[in-house]
Amino acid sequence: MLKRLNPMTMVEILVVLTLIAILSGLLMSGLGTVTDKGAAVDTKKRIFDIQAALNKYYISNSSYPSSGTLSYNDLAPFGDFPKDSYNASNIFIDGYEQPIGYFLPPYSSPAKTNVNMKSYQLISKGADGKYGNDDDITNF
Repeated sequence: MLKRLNPMTMVEILVVLTLIAILSGLLMSGLGTVTDKGAAVDTKKRIFDIQAALNKYYISNSSYPSSGTLSYNDLAPFGDFPKDSYNASNIFIDGYEQPIGYFLPPYSSPAKTNVNMKSYQLISKGADGKYGNDDDITNF
């Protein structure tokens, strides 16, 4: 004759659900770090692509575009940019959805740097959205 197993009590079910919730929370917090690293890698690639297009622009025009906000319209003939590398206003953006800064010498660049560059500077504000911190991503 088969014995019937005791069904799980409500307390046991709540303990299991609590453990699942805790493990899910730990997993989700780890995904935030992965997302930030992915955005940084994406930003570096976008800056590299913009650099290549700026160099082609310079070869064609013997000068760089004027300093300020760099537009997709300025560089479209000189590079192949994915649709997500610029916003609805055609301004180049980083992996954090912030505009990529473009500065020509003499620099009024807000980034902390002691690099003496003679051409241009591309800067992403990084994850915190502010210039001058260690998370800024640049082309040098």
